[in-house]
Parts: sequence; C-alpha cells; structure tokens
Amino acid sequence: TASKTSRMKPKFTLDVGKNGKAFGSVTSTDIHIALEDKGVSIDRTAIQLNKPIKSTGQTDVEVKLHADVTTSVTVTVEATAAQ
Repeated sequence: TASKTSRMKPKFTLDVGKNGKAFGSVTSTDIHIALEDKGVSIDRTAIQLNKPIKSTGQTDVEVKLHADVTTSVTVTVEATAAQ
C-alpha cells in the first residue's frame, strides 16, 4: 500500500481572486476522497495535514499507514483561470 499511495498525485483546483488569494482550501478529507477514488483505501486520520492547503503549487503530505510505515503523497493545487 505504501508504494501505491506514494505514486498517487491528486490534483485540486481552487478559485483565486484578483489579488491571488485562494477561495477555499484543500483539506485532509479532500485528499482522502481523492485517494479512495483512485482505489487507495486508508483511514482519513492517517493523512498528516496540519492545516488546510490554501495556496497553489505542490505540497508533500505525509501519510502514516501503520506505526512503522509512513509515506507521502504529492498534492498539486492549481488556480482557476482568471475570468
């Protein structure tokens, strides 16, 4: 499961205002749903996200699968196209 999980690279899109501030955020629940949609079944509390992601770019998020097994998932957040 660790190697399968680490290969997952979920992408999210946030609306961004004219000043570059994101509306909304990506939470551990969002990441959990994205992983489950790709066939990775883990407990939501295994996703070690201290605070919601509110900026664009890539973030490595630690996932604690067992007491001795930890991996990471690269989460990409993109901005919606300016209107």
